[in-house]
Amino acid sequence: MENLSNCLNCGHPLPSDDRFCPSCGQKNKSSFISVREFLGDFFDQLFNLDNRIFRTLAALLVPGKLTLAWFAGRRKPFYHPLRIFIVAAAVMLTVATLLLRNSDLDEMDRFWERQKITFFEKRSYDQIDSLSQSLKEEFPQAPVAEALDSLKARFAVGKKIHIPDSIDLTTSLIIEKTKVLNGKQAVKVAAKDALEMREKDLADKYGVTGFWERLTLIQTLRILKAGDQIVYYALGNVIWMMLLMMPLLALALKFLYIRRGHYMVEHLVFALHTHSFTFVLITLAFLTGRWWEPGTVALLAVGITALYILLAMKRYYRQGWIKTLIKYALVNFMYFFLLSIAMLLTTVVSMLLF
Repeated sequence: MENLSNCLNCGHPLPSDDRFCPSCGQKNKSSFISVREFLGDFFDQLFNLDNRIFRTLAALLVPGKLTLAWFAGRRKPFYHPLRIFIVAAAVMLTVATLLLRNSDLDEMDRFWERQKITFFEKRSYDQIDSLSQSLKEEFPQAPVAEALDSLKARFAVGKKIHIPDSIDLTTSLIIEKTKVLNGKQAVKVAAKDALEMREKDLADKYGVTGFWERLTLIQTLRILKAGDQIVYYALGNVIWMMLLMMPLLALALKFLYIRRGHYMVEHLVFALHTHSFTFVLITLAFLTGRWWEPGTVALLAVGITALYILLAMKRYYRQGWIKTLIKYALVNFMYFFLLSIAMLLTTVVSMLLF
């Protein structure tokens, strides 16, 4: 095939012997493509993984190495810190979600369906009972009464017919405003209202007026209806929570190493890299926990993570062991403090927006 003098993709002038365009990278070839080349390009793009992912993961396995390389100017061979952070977190959450789908979590999803089934079975039983009483009055013969009673008994087999016609949003639903549960007003509402009314209308009907009381009632009902989806919704917010934490953690590191002269972005990249490693390790722990004892795997993952962060601090910040150990203890304390605040804020915001 003949080489061209101009790139067909971007029009950049090309010497006749150049194989690739220096401007856009496309191969210097004619517009015609054979079936062999077509299939070859397909499989090449399908299986040719970016070598940077392997270089990034290899450097990430060595505590502090990737951060040192990044600020030494060797950035081209590696993924951007924020990108590897998001990718590692997304993979971790995807694996967690898949494992949860294969767990007993679907029991949450069946809860509200069981409530609806029980409600409609009870209503059907009440209708049969009412019709039975009418038929007994119309046909007072003993065999008719016995047949109707037998029909009711057979319909009731295996059904929760005699439970109260109610659901409890905090533990059951019948209003008892004078009852207190765990120091809070316990509100019970009729199952029919819970199943058929909008959450806000239900709160209005049962006289729930306080802001937090209304919010609790409405969100509890929404969560019950959502079932296991609330767990996946919460998991989806984990990435945003961790992203919000990174600048706060970088600020804490800046405070601890204020005399070292590091810029804020250095601490931020260090935090992103250490968390990326942690996400990769958690993903592996999730997967290996399917075959090994999960408690042992979790304990091993915690130990490896703790040692990794300690060695990463020692290697990157280049201080003695005593100072590193002291700052390691302090950064762990600040980290769990920040994590608690971030989890609280994320939970509150998630519930408000759910």
